[in-house]
Amino acid sequence: MTSMGDIGRELNEIRNHPTPSKPQNELDRLEARLKAFFEWAHGRPHPEIRDKFAEDFSDAPLHDEVVDALKQGKGEEIRDQLPVEPEPGATS
Repeated sequence: MTSMGDIGRELNEIRNHPTPSKPQNELDRLEARLKAFFEWAHGRPHPEIRDKFAEDFSDAPLHDEVVDALKQGKGEEIRDQLPVEPEPGATS
């Protein structure tokens, strides 16, 4: 059974020698960019949303219902319908 002293020593060790968090990978960076795009797109006109998406992510066309959802602030709901992927083989 672990004693309170052992737990205290472990907590002190963690505090004195913290382990860095997992480094962000390409997928994490893509998700952060998408989140920022969703916030930006809310309330913007369709042509502006399409142009910014093509500039920042992909030239692939966006369906009207996807652009409508982005304009309405529902980006997270249609995330899987966006033609974006992290770069192949990019994990760091």
